[in-house]
Amino acid sequence: SDETSDTASTEGMRIWKWNSSTPAMLSHTFTICGISNAVQHVSYSSDSLVSVSMYSIPGKFHQEYASSIVRQLTDAIQFFSFLTNWQPVIKRSYAIVGDAQLERTVFRSPSFVIQRNSPANTRLDSSALKRMSRNHWITELARLFSPMYDDSTALFDDGFASYLSSRFLASLYPSIEKEERLSSIANTLSFFPAGIISAGHRERLNTDEAIGRKGGYFFMMLEYLLSRPSFDKVIGSMSEHFSNTPVSIAEFQKLCELEYGSS
Repeated sequence: SDETSDTASTEGMRIWKWNSSTPAMLSHTFTICGISNAVQHVSYSSDSLVSVSMYSIPGKFHQEYASSIVRQLTDAIQFFSFLTNWQPVIKRSYAIVGDAQLERTVFRSPSFVIQRNSPANTRLDSSALKRMSRNHWITELARLFSPMYDDSTALFDDGFASYLSSRFLASLYPSIEKEERLSSIANTLSFFPAGIISAGHRERLNTDEAIGRKGGYFFMMLEYLLSRPSFDKVIGSMSEHFSNTPVSIAEFQKLCELEYGSS
């Protein structure tokens, strides 16, 4: 640029603006979250309705794992679309910044996520891609396919997303599904934290992980009671009727009882 940058501060961020009298490559002026040498990994669905991109620093992140992650996330979106019978157009990009600590601190917009590190860090291995209860990336994507809810519970926002995540990973790694479900039972029976599921992650006594685990197991129990094919029909009905309008626990119960045939 041929002029001094104009900066403006907003809550939580600073915005830089440049003016140029002639056409200029954006890459000459801007970087991805301060990464000057970012490598992009991108994966597209077969119909090009879905794309997942990752920007990371080559020296800090294992590039093979980075590519594996974006492919897995693209596959997860396609799986959620098939299971819920809902096919939104999703373009999601991730910028990976930070040091060697795997943290969940993120900044997100509708299509862009700044993630503080990832399973692609060279200090971790591919087992991070297989862990159902700990794969926060896939659970975040699953939230896009959760129905809207009209009460204060986090059952759908956290629990249903956790359930969808476990279904996807079980489809990839069926040999570990039983192990992960037993782990889910153990975490559900834990007496910590003290809060109840309906308190949601907005309460200090509950964390995202606790609600995700307990809520996810709630849907696993329903799947067991109805059978997986029947519960999949409930999921399809829920997405058909409540993707754009809120659903309550009572309305969800009616969908389950309609498929089950009784109370």
